[in-house]
Amino acid sequence: MLAQHQHLEGKVPKALFNGQKTYRFLDKIDSGGFGTCYRAEHDGREVAVKISRPDPDQPLTKTLLLDEVRILKSVKHEGIVGYIDDFEVDDLTILVMDYWEGKDLAKLADSQPQTNGKRVLSEDKTAQLLAQVVQAMEYLHQAGVVHRDLKPENILLDRLEEKAAIGDFGFAYWEKDRQCGTWGSAGYKAPELYSSGMYSNKIDVFSFGATMYHLLLGEIVNLEKLGELKFNKVGPEAAKVLEDILKKDP
Repeated sequence: MLAQHQHLEGKVPKALFNGQKTYRFLDKIDSGGFGTCYRAEHDGREVAVKISRPDPDQPLTKTLLLDEVRILKSVKHEGIVGYIDDFEVDDLTILVMDYWEGKDLAKLADSQPQTNGKRVLSEDKTAQLLAQVVQAMEYLHQAGVVHRDLKPENILLDRLEEKAAIGDFGFAYWEKDRQCGTWGSAGYKAPELYSSGMYSNKIDVFSFGATMYHLLLGEIVNLEKLGELKFNKVGPEAAKVLEDILKKDP
């Protein structure tokens, strides 16, 4: 149980008990739509603990939480945050994962010095990190998984900022379960996510392109102006990749 039955909205819990395992909380990492992620320790190892509470008024949120756990348990790749443990406490879903101690890609970009009023990553650094994301994304798609929320904030880095991993599978789903809806994050989700029709794993490809665009040009993609996007501030290879991806139907 959660020590002292503390709620998600309160202070950082002291500890979490699951049978013989004790997770001692160190600090809060971040909060999202359905829950909060903490840095914790178990047997001398730092881990990330995500505590989520489904919205009783939206039954689908419970399905999303269960899918997140099932998907992470089923995949294993160096470019994907690793699963460690999961359990439930009352109405809370607890997911324990590998802890990545570096910045996420959004914070890394924001930490760069300004160039012409923009904070951008170099093309070499972007290529190095996103190449790992491509490998992880291809692995997910081959496994039949669609992430549905690929963006800089959900790409985690190690302490040396040399390795990258896809995290936060809160909107992920099995492609065989064919879904529709507007899940995802504005500025990164594909145009078809705004329609009522079905979509495929191509939505992750568009999100990857939008992420690359953000890192290299320091801007968020405006879906209403896709045809007006300019890539003349990046090299020809990067420009070709961006041009090929950022279309209505990637």
